[in-house]
Order: sequence, then structure tokens, then C-alpha cells
Amino acid sequence: SRMRATLIGLSYKLPSQLELELLQFVIQGINMVPNSNTNVMSPYEIFTGNKPNFQNIIPFGTPGVWKSPNVKSSSMVPAEIGISVGTNPRTPGGIRVYFPHSEQVLVRNQFIPLPNIPKEWEWRPNITKHIVNSTLAIDESANSPETIETSDIPIHSQADGGDSELLLNSIPIEEPIAEEFFQPIADPLVEETAVSISINDPISNSVDHTENTNSNTNNRASRYGRSIVKRVHKDFYYSYHTNKVSSEYTSNLNPKKLTLKNAFDGEMGPLREKARDEELTSLMKLKVFDFKKKYDISVDDRRKALHGIFILVDKYSPSGTYEKSKGRLVADGSRQLEGTYEITNAQTINAITINMALSKAVFNRSKIKVYDVPTAFLHTPMKQVVHIKLNKVISFCLVMLFPFLREFLDEDGCLWALILKCIYGTKQAAYEFSMLLSALFKSLNYIQSQIDSCYFYKVLEDGNYIDIHMHVDDLLVTASCDELFTELEECLQNKFGGLKIQEGNKLNYLGTVIHYDREKGILSRSQCGYINDILTKANVADSKPHSMPFNTAILDNEPSESCDRSEYLSLLMSLMHLARITRADIMWSVVYLASRSSNPTKRDYGKVMNIVRYLIGTKDYGISYTDVNPTSKHTLHVYVDASYMLHKDGKSHTGMFILIDDHPIFWKSSKQVLTTTSSTEAEIVALKDVMQYVVWIHDLLLDMRFMVESIIIHEDNEAAITIINDGGTFEGTKHFRPRIGFIREQIEALHAKIIHTRSKEMRADLLTKNVKEIIYLYLRPSFCIRIPGVT
Repeated sequence: SRMRATLIGLSYKLPSQLELELLQFVIQGINMVPNSNTNVMSPYEIFTGNKPNFQNIIPFGTPGVWKSPNVKSSSMVPAEIGISVGTNPRTPGGIRVYFPHSEQVLVRNQFIPLPNIPKEWEWRPNITKHIVNSTLAIDESANSPETIETSDIPIHSQADGGDSELLLNSIPIEEPIAEEFFQPIADPLVEETAVSISINDPISNSVDHTENTNSNTNNRASRYGRSIVKRVHKDFYYSYHTNKVSSEYTSNLNPKKLTLKNAFDGEMGPLREKARDEELTSLMKLKVFDFKKKYDISVDDRRKALHGIFILVDKYSPSGTYEKSKGRLVADGSRQLEGTYEITNAQTINAITINMALSKAVFNRSKIKVYDVPTAFLHTPMKQVVHIKLNKVISFCLVMLFPFLREFLDEDGCLWALILKCIYGTKQAAYEFSMLLSALFKSLNYIQSQIDSCYFYKVLEDGNYIDIHMHVDDLLVTASCDELFTELEECLQNKFGGLKIQEGNKLNYLGTVIHYDREKGILSRSQCGYINDILTKANVADSKPHSMPFNTAILDNEPSESCDRSEYLSLLMSLMHLARITRADIMWSVVYLASRSSNPTKRDYGKVMNIVRYLIGTKDYGISYTDVNPTSKHTLHVYVDASYMLHKDGKSHTGMFILIDDHPIFWKSSKQVLTTTSSTEAEIVALKDVMQYVVWIHDLLLDMRFMVESIIIHEDNEAAITIINDGGTFEGTKHFRPRIGFIREQIEALHAKIIHTRSKEMRADLLTKNVKEIIYLYLRPSFCIRIPGVT
């Protein structure tokens, strides 16, 4: 009787798969109240010894927007629409929620209630309802946002059936809602034509929203109500919200993201349509999917199925100029369960290896090319059984291109398929492709380096060579003769087809621009376009530039109000990437301010902005390699320094800078992990750290056949040099003698020598502290210089 009462109270017919959930809910409720056999205690209290908690009980079948627990601090919180089916006694405050889109029951604890289920679920009404006497009024006043106002809409039952409509209250919009948004879902091949242009939703089946702590519950619910109306056309949440006029919706969004309103408008429209159709056609050509009817797939496999997401973006070169529009169908790998993948991580080429390769190319006047393997992952077979569900919009576009797929559409207009190739987004895709490419190179008699597994090389008997540096599907290739290039290109073309090749004086590689004058032996690498993005992000593009990335106040620890930590970290990590790749001149400032990231203040944020303003006047700077050595004998210079007790907790700071002749190949600035008791000990700790890198670089130089005649370690602390060369007293060095032994052992093994370098010539000084401006400007050319012609 309780089950029947619950079913009658629902506005929809409960799906049969939830009947057991209802039974469990009813039994759980019976056990929480006393009965004639238990007197004043409930069965739950007798069994557990605890009083039942009625605060978390929500009526069975209550619809709502349930927040995902894996997002803790974000202004745009992903959420999903579902219905409550009971409580979870093992999780305090936990509520069991059924999500129809994924056919899963998950535990949630935060939600916004909804007046009814979304009509696109197409569940039959239990008591059929319709809306009568409703009026829509659009307020077009200049001082208020456009809204749809609805009166309290009475719900009546009708005998001849109908659709359950949504109750809406003051829903903010940017333009009047067309009547078709309030109609039942029609044939997707007819209805979706008008909206199929926006299929670039990166978050399938979720609601993006911004919480306003000053808003009341009704206003927040109405915001979700707007999203539900949009759910008549699935997977458009993100695109639609990027068009909101209010800064509440747009303050944290990428201004370049394409939207439902503008994706295919204007002169860019045909290019984006072409990119979309090319991606879908390539998927069919490469036989990525084995399409199946929904009910030919087991319930368990449907539950595990990934969701398809189509992303459409405009791509720009590192210099900021438009290159192309690119579409990509990816799988939502966050839903991929264990057992459907094995290894997920794929190695990428080390940044040090790239710098050494470019330095070697300059010295040898080798030719450089960049290869891009198109649709790389789609050539890799999927070893596990994984299914995918494509939403209505993606399915519609596929059926328009390939009409035979219409027979596979399910009742919701979606396509289901078995994944035959490692589609982008699946967790094993990168690893499986890297294994495929590695096997291909080995079959061509390339040798894989044991030092950097993404570096492959081949040397002929006549001395000609070719080096491949692999970053997933982007390859940087240097060779001494064209025949080796031709052999590799033919192999890649036969295996993958459509190989994209860059050659000449200007190359784009991994977000950097490489300018290379082979005849003069001059190469530069810069990130001007990336810096422009940072300046735009920080909104300082038109500000006055600073002459240095820091000032004397950078070490101050005066108290200040806290700043937005996520914004602080976002900007700081953008600068960190720049510092690691081409701009060692800002490395120390970025690393030092990163040590404040646990609780940054507004003063700290101002110091980060000093770095950004410094970039305004130096955005055309980068690293430069010049062939000024007339011999084949090269020297590895290692500069290492430590700033004693730089940090407020008493720890010191290490800086290291490594060059081949005058070619910078590696730099690092880091806070020491232990507290030292003297400046000499801090220098010993820095020497021990740098020697680990020197050993790795030395071994890689051997693999690259890069002949280095000598290794010189530059140190400005004479006491540290004396301890390394002659040993110190037991009493003064007993607590760090293992480090001394390691340093001496590696110096002897590498036949290196350690020499004293005056502080004003110590290049690593820029990586340890805030030096004076005259010293900074004197040492900066060792790290980076202005690159002519870069904008």
C-alpha cells in the first residue's frame, strides 16, 4: 500500500528499473518508525543503537539538479538532473539519486529542487497534465534584463492525455524564447536542423551555473529551469551560457569559445562547417565505430558506455594569427570505468632534449622539419570492449552525412556504437598510440634512447643521421640529408595518410615559434603569441611596461587581504609554463611567488602582475642559438648557486643554469626541501641537486652523438669548492658528508672540474634572488635576447 501511495503521488510513470529502489525506500521508511512489536523504539534503533535521522529524507522521486561532489571550488559548478530514490546510510547526508542519462544510481548530498522532470526524458505522465491560462510577457525595459514572467499556473488533468509541462518563474534570457522550445520533442532529423550548428559542448549532460550566495532559492531554481528548457535541444548548456549578457555568467569563460549563436555565422561559418564534416567523415573512413542498435547492447555495457562530445575550435599560431578551424569528436573519459583500460600515461619528449636537439642542429647545420600525424589516435586499435553513446545533435549530423545510420537511431534520436579505435578522450588512447608509433620506428631500424624514451635516432655508415623527437603525434625531426627525411615521410604517409609537414625558416612546434637560418647557423625560439594571451587574460595589454619582473618589495611578508586563489594560481601557472620553455629571465620570480600559493594575498597578486607588466616590453624575447664555434669540440657549462635563508621559514633557494657553449639548454629555480645551517651547506645541497641533472644530460649527449670535450661546474662559494676538492673537517661537515661524497664521485666519473666564478659573473644568480637592476640587465642576455621580426 505504501508503494502504491508513492506511485500515485508521482507526476510520471516510474520506470520499471526503479521498482526495486522504491521497495528499498519503503522498507527503509517502515524500519525507521516504531510499531506494535517494538513498542517505543524503531527497528532501525534496535538494530543499530542509533536514533533514526529524518532530516535527510527526501520524498521518493523528487526531481532536482544535483551537484557533482568532485568539484569543490569553482564558479561554474557541473551538475546533473536526476530524481531521488532514497538515502545512503553509509554516507552522512548522502542521497541516492537516479540519473536517466547515464542510467546510474549515484550518491549526492547537494541539490536544487525542481517542480517537475524535464519533458525530454519522455517518461509517460502518471496523471496527465497541461498548462492552461498561462501568459508570457517579455519585459523590454532598458534598465532590467529580459525575462519571461509566468503566473502561478494551475495544473489540471485531462482524459485524452498530453505532455507534462514545466513550471517557470522569472527566467532570465537574452532574447525571446521561440515557441518550439515549449513543444514536445519531434523527429531529431527534422527538429535539430536549426540548432545543429553548435555541437562544441565540452561537458555533456551537465549544467554550468554560477552560484550567487545572495540569491534566494527560487531565483536559483529558476536559473536551472532555464537550463531545462534548453534541454529540449540536448548538450547546449555551455554554448548557451557563454552568450549571457550578465558578467555573472561570462567572467570566467574563454572569450574565444564558439557559441550556439555565433558558431557558423559570418565568413568563418563555412570553414567551421567544413571542419565539422571533415572530422565526422574521417571517423567513418577510418572505421572507428561499429554502430549497433541500442537494445543489441547489454544493459551493463550501456551503463558503462562513454558519452560523445563534439568540440569545435578555431586554432591560432603561436604568433596569434588564425590558422584553421578544427572539429573533434571525443569521448568523455571521466566516465570510463576500470577494466576498460590498462595503462593510461604516455611519455612525452623532455624539454631539455628539445633544446639539445636544436643546439645540435645549429652546430651541425642540420635541416629541421616538424611533422603532425592527423587523426593519430584513430589509427590505433581499441583492445578493450568500450561502447559510446552519441547525443542527438552529433547523431543528426552523422545521419545527414551517412543516411544509412538512421536505422541505428534509438527512441531518443541517439546513436550507439562499439569503439573499434582509440578515440580521443579514452584513457588509453595516448599510450596505445605512442606504443604504435614506437613500434613503427623500431621496424625502420631506429634506436630508442634509454635516457629519453621519446627520442629515436638512426646513424648510417657514411655518418649521416636522423633524429626524431616525439611528443604524442607531433614530431620534431632533424637530419643531415634529405634522403633520410624522404624515407621517414613515405613510411608515415603509408601508415597514417595525410601527413602534415612544416619546413623552412619558420616552424611552429608545441606552442613555440622556431626561426632558423640554416646558412648563417642562427636559431631562435619564442612564445610571443602565448605572451599576448597572458596579457589579454590579465587585462594589461595597454599598460606601461616594467623594466624588471620584480622589485625590492617582492620578499616582503607584510599582511594583506586574501585574493582569489584560483585566479592567482591560473595566472601564475601560465607564467610558469612560459618560464620553463623560453623565458628563464622570469623563472625565479614565478617560483618564489608560487611558494605563496597556499594562501595568496592581494600584495602577492600585485607582485605577479609586476611579472606580467614586465612581459609587455619583452614579449619578443626568446632563447637564441648561434654557431660561433668553428670546431666540433664543445663545453658543458654548469652554473649553480644558492641564496641562504631566502624564505621566511629559514629554507634556502637553489638556482642552476646549464649551457652547451653559449646555448642554454636547461634552467631551474627551486626552494630547497631542507633547512641548512650555513651558506656553505646550502651551496653543497645545490651542487648535489645539479649533479643529478648533469649525469642525465651527459648520458643523453652520448646517445645524441654530441661530442662534449669538457664539463665545467661554476661555483661562487670558495668554502664549498674546498670541501669538494679537499674534504672538510669531520666536526663541521658530518651532517652532510653523504652529499659531499656523491658530488665528488660524479665529478670524478664525468671527468668534470669545479671552478670558482665571481658573483657578478654567476649566471645562476638570476635564479636565486632579487638582484639589483644593473646586475639583472647585465646577466639577462645569457638567458634570452630580443628576437628580430617577432611580433
